[in-house]
Amino acid sequence: MPWPIYTELEQKVIDGQENPLWVMEVYKFYEIQKYMSLTRHVYSYHIDVASLKWWKTLNKKDQNMIQKAMVEAAVFQRADNRSKDADRLKLLKEKGMQIVENPDVAAFRAKVADLKDMDLYQDPKVKDLLLKIMEAVK
Repeated sequence: MPWPIYTELEQKVIDGQENPLWVMEVYKFYEIQKYMSLTRHVYSYHIDVASLKWWKTLNKKDQNMIQKAMVEAAVFQRADNRSKDADRLKLLKEKGMQIVENPDVAAFRAKVADLKDMDLYQDPKVKDLLLKIMEAVK
């Protein structure tokens, strides 16, 4: 569905959504959603993307300056997000949301365990990356 999805959720065109807590607060999803599970299955991090063609036109000094600024922005974003999540969670509860803070994650993992056997993941490079990711999130 195109964003924003408030109306679609309100009209029950879609049943639910997954987003970080700040989205739940800013878009006031607590007004139309009663339940939330904190599955922690995604970490939405800050990412910067630029054209490699453009990047190569920059001198080393400018590249270093931009890289430094991107790292500083990412560190700030992560710290800012984490420092505000407890208050966001409190607000959502105050607004009446019923929140499962520690759902049965093992059940979720068991349900999707066979996905790693799909043809999509059989290429050796892709499979190697998948296994590294799976190991990292144990």
